[in-house]
Amino acid sequence: MTVDLRSDTVTLPTEEMLSSMADAEVGDDGRTREDGRSEDPAVRRLEDRSAELTGKQAALFVPSGTFGNTLGALALSRGSDPIWVFERAHILKSEKALFSRGLFGREYREYGEVTNIPVAKSDHAPLLLVENTVSSDAGRPLNSAELEHVARLKQAGWSIHMDGARLFNAAVGTGESVESIVSSCDTVMFCLSKGLGAPIGSMLCGDRDTIGRSRVLRKQLGGAMRQAGYVAAAGLAALETPNIERLADDHRRARMLHEVIGSVDGATSHCRTNIISVHLSLPVAETVVDMLSGKGYRIRALSTHELRVLTHRGITDEQARLAGEAVADCIVAAAKEKKEI
Repeated sequence: MTVDLRSDTVTLPTEEMLSSMADAEVGDDGRTREDGRSEDPAVRRLEDRSAELTGKQAALFVPSGTFGNTLGALALSRGSDPIWVFERAHILKSEKALFSRGLFGREYREYGEVTNIPVAKSDHAPLLLVENTVSSDAGRPLNSAELEHVARLKQAGWSIHMDGARLFNAAVGTGESVESIVSSCDTVMFCLSKGLGAPIGSMLCGDRDTIGRSRVLRKQLGGAMRQAGYVAAAGLAALETPNIERLADDHRRARMLHEVIGSVDGATSHCRTNIISVHLSLPVAETVVDMLSGKGYRIRALSTHELRVLTHRGITDEQARLAGEAVADCIVAAAKEKKEI
């Protein structure tokens, strides 16, 4: 049996999700009613629930987080104004489409700490992109000082989009409600298909006008789906309270791994929610990955010195314990092999 710790995107749907998919009442999500909303009733229910949880007026079901982030930013921004984006943001370093010259080519400014962005009144509504949790910082939720600064920027006339791919991890990790975390955001995207465990899809939430513009953009960019209600039904099951609260188990198991891995000489481990970032003093990350593969464990090497490990619903306490020991053993073995060369 292989224990896959590369990402929470490998989470499989629950029996409840699969059952809801089989029983879903569906329609054509690519077609809209007179009120501008989807003809698919299951999609409408999912959008209503997502809007309710985030405290926004409306929501849009999209195929992926990348799609949702791109739509949100396009709907809020003007091509002539630079977008402010975190220097290690997923939307900048991995998704890239928004800033690609061959695609949308938006100009951008990178920032290191959101709290260092000057608060100044603006007549042209600059767009700020924030990420929560911060995937490049061991899944760190934005803290209260950062969210308060975002609120000040919003009051000064900025537009705010949040890449909340793991927004519910942030809420469970901090004890804050999703609605309060995103209260200063014009739009927020969150993924259904990571820790929440649905097979497909993400949600973009915001005011009715912005979501209306995003719906038009979604169709223009080929993101309109047909009988999407089958997967929307699974997404609705994923947003049930017990499934959200269960994310605390992922966080606890991540800490188990973190504590074992961090005890190894030559390894520095960080963990905030369900992501463990490991920095190695020697360039042996790929060797560690290969060694673990032979033992039935899959993790990722981000560079020669960096490993990333994620927990999810498919990992038990026992698997987390054994995986931590296996990673630690392989780090030691890889370092020894490197020194002997």
